[in-house]
Amino acid sequence: MDTHAAGPWQPVGAAPPDPKQLILIEVKDKRDQRSRYMLVHWVRDRWVFPDRSHLSDTQVPQRWAVVNEG
Repeated sequence: MDTHAAGPWQPVGAAPPDPKQLILIEVKDKRDQRSRYMLVHWVRDRWVFPDRSHLSDTQVPQRWAVVNEG
């Protein structure tokens, strides 16, 4: 049986169902065009890090997936 750290990738326009869920998000940096992966929550229509900081203006969300527990 295959297990994955995160559920299926979702488009950025779709909102995660639960703000308490940890989300893996792929962002593209406008400065160097590199993709990076970050752990965030979806709170009040914004991507928020666990320390309550937000994505910078140079980070453009590409897609997200819910992190599976266990």
